[in-house]
Amino acid sequence: MRQIFFLALLIAFNQAYSQTQEPEKEKQENSIRRFDFKNHKKDSLLTAAKRRAMASRKKWLKNARLNERKDTVTHLDLSYAGLTEIPEFIYKYYNLESLDLSHNNIKELPKALNRLQKLKSLSLASNNLHDRKIKIRKLRNIRELFLQDNGLKKFSGRYTRLKSVSEINLDKNNLTRIPPQLKRYKNLKIIKLSQNSRLNIDGQSLKKLSHIEKLRLNDCHLTSISQNLFSLKNLRELQLAKNNIETVPEEIKQLEKLEMFSLYKNQITSLPQGFYELKKLKEADLYYNQIDRIDPAIKNLKELKVLYLSFNQLYTLPDELGELPNLTRLYLHHNKLTEIPNGMSNLKKLQVLHLNHNYFTDFPFPVLALTSLQDLDISENEIFEIPDQITELKKLKLLFLQKNPIEAKSTDSSRFQTLMDTFRKKGTTVNY
Repeated sequence: MRQIFFLALLIAFNQAYSQTQEPEKEKQENSIRRFDFKNHKKDSLLTAAKRRAMASRKKWLKNARLNERKDTVTHLDLSYAGLTEIPEFIYKYYNLESLDLSHNNIKELPKALNRLQKLKSLSLASNNLHDRKIKIRKLRNIRELFLQDNGLKKFSGRYTRLKSVSEINLDKNNLTRIPPQLKRYKNLKIIKLSQNSRLNIDGQSLKKLSHIEKLRLNDCHLTSISQNLFSLKNLRELQLAKNNIETVPEEIKQLEKLEMFSLYKNQITSLPQGFYELKKLKEADLYYNQIDRIDPAIKNLKELKVLYLSFNQLYTLPDELGELPNLTRLYLHHNKLTEIPNGMSNLKKLQVLHLNHNYFTDFPFPVLALTSLQDLDISENEIFEIPDQITELKKLKLLFLQKNPIEAKSTDSSRFQTLMDTFRKKGTTVNY
């Protein structure tokens, strides 16, 4: 009966929020019960649909309060619930492992929150905490702490006992330095500090975080890469997107474990030799920069799987680009390329190749040897002819040809129509 009761509530709520639902999260064990208030969008215009949603939300809050089997609930979602404080009934859910209080207007955290000793994940994102002390020092099992978008100027409170925490999200606050308290969390692996526009990372706090593995500093108005970053010897992911960085120091090579590196939307004009010594690198995002040359030393990046080089100033590519045996996705669109090197025909694992918005006048023939290719975009170029051999790419699913002056493209061209018919029979989608 309890399962039927909770299922009926879930169905009613999903109907009320059908226009704003996110993809369903991974299903939990049968013993887990969820109260989900997500995705009620904020809007100054209170439509009839929103009034119904608010009524449904109030009903759910009431049901959560009156639930007689609070001991069976391990995941509780009270996001977008219009809360100004944490309801007292929450502390009776003493088996909670995950509590989502995001997108409310909570201003203070009572000490009573420490009663939830089994809590592993706590989201307080998008509330109104500002610089009030966050009193959760006794939650020893906390692994994930989400405090983004709270107007925090400092990370205040007592946290010395949070020894299990592995991820902290402090995005979109007003922090001016790396919180020194973070050095105490020896199990901390992930730190997110994006959208802190006044953040200074040149202090000593960063040096003391040598145990972290993922660091995100996107959109922080950084103008350079601090030397302190190179002391993070265990770093596997470094995101510095949407900053104003112009150069990458040679010392980047010291991050020997780095697997993912993002410099998306910066002002980089060239890459140092140290970049090509990141031998464990699997993904490099260099979109939207001013890079005009890729060094032949790129062949050293044998583990590289995904390379984003679009929206740069590339005129040529080195033949050594074809010596990346694990490369599966290569994005080169919006550059100044007129050809690709013959060596690229050796990229036998390549599945995605985007060459659109360049200056090709001839079809890039090395493409015909890419036997794993599934997605090819050569649109927005000056290509006049498509070779018949392209139909021999057996795994090709998507082909983009639009906005090319292909002579054979007219409706009376039997050759072009034969190519299109062949693709249709193979199930390949062609845009032209």
